[in-house]
Amino acid sequence: MKKQILLLLCLTLTLLTAVSCSKEPANLPADETQPAENVGEVAPETTDAASSDTASASENTAAAETTAPALTAPVVETGSDWPDNTFTKQIPKADFATVIGYTSSEADGFSVNLKDVDTDEVRAYIDAVKKLGFVNSPVAEDTQYGGFEVVSYEADNGEYFFKIGYTMNVATVTVAKK
Repeated sequence: MKKQILLLLCLTLTLLTAVSCSKEPANLPADETQPAENVGEVAPETTDAASSDTASASENTAAAETTAPALTAPVVETGSDWPDNTFTKQIPKADFATVIGYTSSEADGFSVNLKDVDTDEVRAYIDAVKKLGFVNSPVAEDTQYGGFEVVSYEADNGEYFFKIGYTMNVATVTVAKK
């Protein structure tokens, strides 16, 4: 039962972290390059020079703005060891905890779930991250809810965004491009 609660908490923390780190809309699959509001619209046809003269400049501008470049899905890694990538090079390795799992995409960011975490270790880790420059626009919490300690910190260093959330001996660490 404890493992199930721990897994549920990790998944919840991961989802909350992923949602809070999203600064832009999700990528569309490569075959969906047209915005949803323009789906089904047909571009006006012109058959002669006279009819093309009647089109206004604003219609031409609007038509040009609806064309989006083809997007590709990012490559996502998963695993249970601390990886070596662009994002993990921005922060210290969390040697004080056991990696439950991680997801990483060079396009979007990195998120790792940790277990066997102590509150004091999280506080020390936050201090180490601050020393690396993650001090811009900080949001921090260190409190108790219903008898459980909750510690969180988020900030950026101008180029990357960092966030950690901790409760009940489990933490989620996220680094994303700003």
